[in-house]
Amino acid sequence: MSKSKKTGGILSTSQKLVMNPDLIKRPAKLTPKQVARINQVNAKHNAELLATRVTYPTDVDFGDITEEMAKGLGFRGKSKNDVSEGLADLGLDFSKFSLGVSNRAKKPKPKTLPDPKVVAGFVKSRLAPISVADLKGPVRVFSQNFEFLTDDKVTFFKDSYVEIFKRFHIITATEVSPDGVKALCKLTGFEHFVSGDNTRGGQAVAVFYDPKRLKAKGGKKLIDEVANVQGVNDLRPMLWCTLIDTVNGDEVNVGVNHLKSMRGGPQQTGVIRKQQAEAIVRGLPKGWQGVMGGDWNTRMNDGWHKIDLKPLLDDGFILVDQDTNKLPTHVMGGWLDGFFTRSTKTVSGMTVIQWFLDTKRDLTDHAGVLVSIG
Repeated sequence: MSKSKKTGGILSTSQKLVMNPDLIKRPAKLTPKQVARINQVNAKHNAELLATRVTYPTDVDFGDITEEMAKGLGFRGKSKNDVSEGLADLGLDFSKFSLGVSNRAKKPKPKTLPDPKVVAGFVKSRLAPISVADLKGPVRVFSQNFEFLTDDKVTFFKDSYVEIFKRFHIITATEVSPDGVKALCKLTGFEHFVSGDNTRGGQAVAVFYDPKRLKAKGGKKLIDEVANVQGVNDLRPMLWCTLIDTVNGDEVNVGVNHLKSMRGGPQQTGVIRKQQAEAIVRGLPKGWQGVMGGDWNTRMNDGWHKIDLKPLLDDGFILVDQDTNKLPTHVMGGWLDGFFTRSTKTVSGMTVIQWFLDTKRDLTDHAGVLVSIG
């Protein structure tokens, strides 16, 4: 195995990701120096995010927004087209995505302020094969990374979010702010449980549920240990809750996770993700059955979950569609979002909805993932 002096024997970011996971050997923990390096990379990224954070206009029609107004809100400008600028604008070649090849842009440009009605049209078209959720049939669970969801973003993309929410009963959400969650519930009529945010902002996790189909049994449960691993900054806890299907009385446990990003190197950060997976196993009640959605931040299309999330697999959890899905859920080409389940109920029918095929990353840089329970 290749070694790198900078990573202490752990493969670096620049080394090829598509390889046999069984050949990779990792330490159980990182050294203090490696943790400091990851925190340094995270701090730089946080500063870049804060410097480029946008504000969505909520009190003016899109047609009345000038180029100067859009730039004043942090955007590159205002979209002049009724179609997406396309993935090529990010320097990407989508033809490689189905192969699970790492495909990074050299330097993504700032966002262009899109026409929310155009985005909503694309969203509605993508969702056309999925009927509106009702009191019949299996419970539909959807997982979505909302990419820094704020209350102003909810207002701006309200038509898109209504189209999404009305087709599902439960949504496990990552990269949301508590204010954004409240705004979504006011807009859609859903109820929710949400964790606290972190210093980056817009990084809470949440579970939304439709009160017409489900009611909560007890409150939210947080596994804070998942957010406290070796002093790595800005990690997120696991949140889970118990919901009761009002149609048949069945109970379903639903969890959501957003594990450490690969920023700092996929192998070094994989050591952190594995410890987070161990914390999930320790934190859940013995014999817990249910489904966990979220952004796992490991390239499951390349089999990296078999290392990073091995504690989950060893504890009896199964990655839904692990042997069949190769579709990426992130604009850069990795299958990062999905569901792990350990349940006597059937969890199946996984569908990946790649918003970025139409809307680039106007709405979010992650695809949504759907499964059905029962």
